[in-house]
Amino acid sequence: MGASERTPRVSAETLYALLLLFLLVGLGASLYAAYEVVDPSIARFCSPNPFLSCSAVLASGHTTLLGIPDWSIGVGGYVVMLALGVLAYRTFDRRYLRWLTFFSVLGLLVALVLVYTELAVIGAICLVCSTAHLANVGVLGTCAALLRLSRPDPSGAPSKAPPAGAPTDGD
Repeated sequence: MGASERTPRVSAETLYALLLLFLLVGLGASLYAAYEVVDPSIARFCSPNPFLSCSAVLASGHTTLLGIPDWSIGVGGYVVMLALGVLAYRTFDRRYLRWLTFFSVLGLLVALVLVYTELAVIGAICLVCSTAHLANVGVLGTCAALLRLSRPDPSGAPSKAPPAGAPTDGD
């Protein structure tokens, strides 16, 4: 059996489920961060000490990027990525995975700026924000695995591999 004929260790179905899970976790963390702005008292639940402290980050005055609240960048980014993830799962079209990868890389760049601000400027890490950042790393890794697993049609048409066990026209 050649290298191109190897059976993948993880099925596309499992990877898509993992992708959607990472996207939902990231969206949930971003929505929780938004709620912390509305009700700062809930930030105490993710502030076990002065360094790991959502409260310290929230009170720092450094929670915007180019005037846009950090939480809204997260919510907006995860909504866009979730829509792309669902479209990729429903259609098995690599173009959606490529766009999702693009937005995930963009999100990773934003996360690097935010983490730098937390560490170098504020001196505290927001656990909720870190959850969203790590979920995005999971999205990027899962997209890479799915793109590696799927192969484009030589004609340039989108790849539409059915999930394992799905009925085909010959069934």
